[in-house]
Amino acid sequence: MAQYMMQSFNKITFYMSFKKLIQFVFTLILFIGTYQSVLAQNFQNIVTSSLSYGNIKELTRSFDKRVQVTIDNKTDYFSNSQAEIIVNNYVDQLGNKDFNMIKSGHAEGGSAEFYIGEIKCTKGSVKVYIYLRKVAETPYIQEIRLEKN
Repeated sequence: MAQYMMQSFNKITFYMSFKKLIQFVFTLILFIGTYQSVLAQNFQNIVTSSLSYGNIKELTRSFDKRVQVTIDNKTDYFSNSQAEIIVNNYVDQLGNKDFNMIKSGHAEGGSAEFYIGEIKCTKGSVKVYIYLRKVAETPYIQEIRLEKN
């Protein structure tokens, strides 16, 4: 009888431990998904505020070492500091501006993201395309395109 009670106790303990493990794994998965969503939302806010208020410095902190910059169908690769100057000068020339995010999403299994938006300014509108890759959950802008409509 004592042996039967001991086996029952061990089974109950096992089931309780297994239930706690399942709860922990589920919570961890939920946390990771929420964390990635928050990171993506934060970067989207950086893009929006940088291009709305002309605070390009905040956006260019995420530039990779080399960035492909396309302005009005002219494409070249620049170091991150050169790209910052070029993009900043271009956006400054637009005058008063307002940025609207049109679309954003993930590509390549979540290791890359893209943002498409439009800057409406005193001199018309400019379509903005940003492509970035994540390295160890840190986004690095690889490409930025600015095209007048």
